[in-house]
Order: sequence, then structure tokens, then C-alpha cells
Amino acid sequence: MSRLARAPSMLVVSAVVALVATGCKKRGAESAPSPAPSTSSLASARAPAEPATATVRFERFVDAHAHPKEGLVQVAGVTRDGAVVLVDYDASLAVKARHDLAQGFVAGDSTRVSLEPGGLVVANGKLGDEPQTWLLQEGAAPRAMSPEWCETDQGVAWLQRDDAGVRVHFVRRAPPAIDATSALVGAPTSLAFLDCSAALVVVSLSENERRLLVRLSPSAPDFATQKPTPIEVEGPDDHAEDQRELRVIPRADEVAVLFVGEQGAVSMRLLRAGQSAPTPWITPTLPAEAGKPQKPFSYAFENDIVETSTAATARGPLFLLSNEPMPPGGSCPPSTEPVRTVLYTFGFDAAGKGASVVTRPIVELPCGVDAIPAHLDADASVAHVWWTEPVEDASCAEAGLGIGAILEAASDRPGARRSKILAEAVVRLEDGRYLAVVRSGGCAPYAAPGNGALVVAPAPK
Repeated sequence: MSRLARAPSMLVVSAVVALVATGCKKRGAESAPSPAPSTSSLASARAPAEPATATVRFERFVDAHAHPKEGLVQVAGVTRDGAVVLVDYDASLAVKARHDLAQGFVAGDSTRVSLEPGGLVVANGKLGDEPQTWLLQEGAAPRAMSPEWCETDQGVAWLQRDDAGVRVHFVRRAPPAIDATSALVGAPTSLAFLDCSAALVVVSLSENERRLLVRLSPSAPDFATQKPTPIEVEGPDDHAEDQRELRVIPRADEVAVLFVGEQGAVSMRLLRAGQSAPTPWITPTLPAEAGKPQKPFSYAFENDIVETSTAATARGPLFLLSNEPMPPGGSCPPSTEPVRTVLYTFGFDAAGKGASVVTRPIVELPCGVDAIPAHLDADASVAHVWWTEPVEDASCAEAGLGIGAILEAASDRPGARRSKILAEAVVRLEDGRYLAVVRSGGCAPYAAPGNGALVVAPAPK
């Protein structure tokens, strides 16, 4: 049986931890690499949204947002009969309205469904035998878009490449509605990456060992015409070590850049709002020990960055989730390499000229388990980490029921919380509250009556 033992700041997990995908701010390439034109021929018949009492049965491809003020939970997902829908539920999960966005959708192992502001839904899979990343919304035909996309400013932005170069396209459904393409931000040969915050779209361009950033405000009146000047944030002679990884992390109205060298050197800098040059590179330091000088923070070569995130407000901390080897002296056999997951919190000083880092172990994995794929979200100042644990032992061998528990931790409290549940999929609504796709018979076959139902998972204990 899987058990969790709590230490002052560490959770010991005795089962392999499985990932169930949910929405996140940035998306990677999950389908065909180039966008196709809008596909009006794939438009499905859409009935107007109206109250409905029929239960909607979902596959494991779902995403959800809670709207506590309105007493609503919105769920986007793929139904058992291959429709992509957006459903409004009340607090008791009774259907208030159903919006059909597409029919004949074929999901695959890599399919993800993401619910975005204003009722926009992004899903990658097949429509009309065409595998693409699709932008779906009520009253419009499914629209093929680039798999390089992110959420920003109450809408969705994605990279658009053509013979002339690289642009950004932005769609927002909520008033004022926007559907616009930016001017060129990169040459046809540019190696371009896309990142977003709530107010910024940032395109980073890699050219001749330099990293350049272009900042765009998608809701600005001149979004389609402005020609922003790329700003260099990394040059070939900036660091003594070769680059292992460079992370561009927009936050509020500024951008943080995190450099990790091959030998473990770490440095950071900021591109402030309205500034045409970044702050100098700074090296984060570890907390000072009594009577000893502060030490620079170093990130070992054996460590593996899982995800980075940032506080929602400017000047807030940055967070990095890492899988890394346990310190020597553990109880695992020599033939295995025990792994732990660690959360790092980087804080800048007010001037952006100094930074410190707090290290917190989150999970110690069982002997022989390589990694924990987890979700990292942040609010104004706190990071929330959550993941799922597989079904205990052989207590349920039914295909598709791979989740036996939900676990979560946060940067502002020790330990972790666990909620036992048998589910096909889980998505986070808010701290301590989750939505799960379950089968009414518990450990039941896929075809059993009542499969694909939704429940709100209880607060973890």
C-alpha cells in the first residue's frame, strides 16, 4: 500500500507519481508544426446555449475554471461521443448550459484541452482527419493555429510563421474582441520562442549566439502596426560558462531572464517596463549562515528543471521546480539513484540588483523512480505545486483509471496534503479544490454506465 510520511518540510511518496495534464500558461509543440488556414468546412452545427439537464460524459481530456462569485464551474473537454464542448455547471455540478464547439473530434495520447478566458478553447487532435492545434469558440468554425501558443490579456496568442518572417497573432473573445496579427518581429530564419504574462507577449529570438526579446502588448491599439525594436538580453560574452538553459519569464509588465550554465552557474537579470536595456546580470545567493559569508547559488548538472513560474505581480518572486538526486547517505540500494523534487524561490531586491534563493524539498521519491511530473502555478506571492499518485498496488486494474490520489504543496507552508480519489483525470480549480473525471461504479470498465462523470474532489487532508 502507498503511504505518505510527513517530515518538517518533506513528503515521502512510496509510489510512482503520474501526471495528468491541465491548462498552463505556455504550450509546446503538440501537433503539426505549422498552422493551417481557418477551416470553415469543419464547422459543426451549433445550437444556441440554453439550460440543459442531461449529464455530460467526458473523456480524460478536460480543463476547468471556477467562478465563485457567479457560483459557476466552467468545463471544456472532449465527450465520450467525440464532441468538444464548453459546459456551465452550478456549484452542485448540475448542467446550466452546454455549448457545442466541434463534432467528430478524435483525441490521441498527446491531446490536451485548455479552457482560456472568454470561453476560448484550445485542443490538439484530429478534426476531419486533419491533426492540428485548434482554436474553438461558440459561433465560429474551428480554426487551426500554431502549437506554439500561450494565454495572455484575456485571450490567446500564437506564433505565425511565413516566408516573410515571424509574427504574433492574438485572439480575444471578451469585449473588446480582437483578432489581429502583429507586424514582423523576426526574420524567416529566426529561432523564435513565445512566452506570455497577463499583459505581455514576449518573443525571444536566438541569432548568432545572442538572445533578443520583443515585447508586445496585444490589447494596444497599435498592436497590428507597431514595429518594436528587439532588445538584447544575452550576448556571446556575457558568461564564463557555456549555456545549459535560458529561461525567459514574463511577469506583470516586466521580463525576467534566468541563465543556467553547463557547470552550474546561475545568473538573472530583468527587463523593466519601459526600459530599453536590461539590468546587469546578478548571481543569486543562498541564505547566510551564522558567522559565514553568503554563498552563490549553483544548480548542479545532474538536476533537471521541471517548470518555472512567476508571481502574478511585478517585483514578486520567481519559482523553479526541479528534479534532482538525493544527497548521499539514503536507504536506497547502490544500484538505484533516489530522486527528490525541490522548489526554489528566487527573490529580487527592490532595485533588481540582488537576489536570494530559498530551497525547499517537496517530495522524496521511492528508490528507482526517476522523476515527478508536476504542475506549478503561482498567485501574487505563493507557488502551488500539485501532482497525482497512481492507483495503489493492484487495487484497480481497469484501463484508464490511473489516478489514485491528488497531492499538493505550497511555498508558504510545510509538508503536503493528500486526497485519495479514483479517477481518469484531474484538474485544479483552486487551492485545495479539484475537478475529476470518474466512473460511477468506482473501479469499473470503460464502457460501464455512468463513466465520464464529474465530481469535485474534497479538500486534501
